[in-house]
Amino acid sequence: MTAPRAPSPPTGAGDAARERLLDVAERQFAERGFAETSIRSITTDAGCNVSAVSYYFGNKLGLYTAAIRRRLDGIREQRLLAIREATADLDETADGLDRLLRHFSGVFVAPLLDEGGAQLMSLFLREFVTPQLDPGFLIDEILEPVERALAEALAKVSPGLGPIDARLCAMSHVAQLGHVCHLREGNQGAAGVIDAVIDHVVRFTADGVRAAAARSARVTPAGEVS
Repeated sequence: MTAPRAPSPPTGAGDAARERLLDVAERQFAERGFAETSIRSITTDAGCNVSAVSYYFGNKLGLYTAAIRRRLDGIREQRLLAIREATADLDETADGLDRLLRHFSGVFVAPLLDEGGAQLMSLFLREFVTPQLDPGFLIDEILEPVERALAEALAKVSPGLGPIDARLCAMSHVAQLGHVCHLREGNQGAAGVIDAVIDHVVRFTADGVRAAAARSARVTPAGEVS
């Protein structure tokens, strides 16, 4: 039996065509959602044949997945790099915790507060509300690895901070930064407000981390508070 022939490249195929499809798909999926966005609408705006979606991504869900993954991969690596940069030369210095949290926070919110931030937030929120991907996709791809790395960094710069408290503090900090990203909408996103909120979040988390580390230091090996 003759093996099925691989699909031929569509007219105008190339990296540029693939990127146009991803750019248009991201915008339309963010604006309309998965169900209300058609392949024909995407390909028309991207200046590609309908067959281009099948050739590059297999189907509509494949295009949707690729559009989200492209953004997730970049954001995750930026955040992990920020953690590595902030802890590369830090031991248990007095300001190590504050420097870590401030640098990480700035990198965390940057891509969600720039010109395309509203579109990116809309895309992610639609996936959370009406998921099309496997359960836990966003958590496994971005939240879990970033929170784990941040927890390890917090423990490194905070003497006495236990692994459970470190993870809880990391989760809390990431959740607060996620809320900051919503402030770009409406009056709460006015100039200076977001910076002030980020400063508060950094100080709030730093105080919480220090309190958790101090509490752990007061607990004896038998689990009794000294």
